[in-house]
Amino acid sequence: MGDTLGFHNITVIAGGKIERWETIKNALAAVNHQATHIAVHDAARPLVSREIIDRVLLAASDYDAVIPAVTCSATLKRTAALDPSENKSESDPLDAILGSAGKVQVNVRKVTQTVDRSNIALVQTPQVFKRELLTKAYAAIDDGQVSTQQITDDAGLVETLGQTVYVVEGDPINLKITEPADYDLAQIIASARKQNEAASLAKKRLFGHDDDE
Repeated sequence: MGDTLGFHNITVIAGGKIERWETIKNALAAVNHQATHIAVHDAARPLVSREIIDRVLLAASDYDAVIPAVTCSATLKRTAALDPSENKSESDPLDAILGSAGKVQVNVRKVTQTVDRSNIALVQTPQVFKRELLTKAYAAIDDGQVSTQQITDDAGLVETLGQTVYVVEGDPINLKITEPADYDLAQIIASARKQNEAASLAKKRLFGHDDDE
């Protein structure tokens, strides 16, 4: 694969042993030293659009750390596991003999708080940073100044330095494939895009002009 990607000026590097940040650290060491900015994108987001990439890169020309995000429209609840005294599920004595195979299991949790969703943003990638800033952030890990336990993206790592991260508009279609249902949805979207592109190309060939003209 590496030889094939080489035709596109792409370098393949070894991934991290356990954590995501280890992979990014390895990639940083392979980036051309003439690069002024670095973009980090999750491979689990295959539906990213050209429009999102352009927005992030344009903002990065003015700000040192830029990420795309979408407004949270869902109601947010903080939950916790039930106390033993709250568990109303009755145990079946036969389970000890026959087991619970085939039975529908419902995981019940309790709501402890309704979270204010105003100003809550669902973060996406690609995330773009000034090279020196991202390099400094990862150096802080090596120096033991930053714990990676609660850091789930590069923006969070940069924030530990006291750096302000700026947000541009993302796209709900730029979803992250985490569960099987995400993959099914991504396939539907990708198929629809392919059909639209094919129809648009056929129209251009037929009429000899673009829709915008």
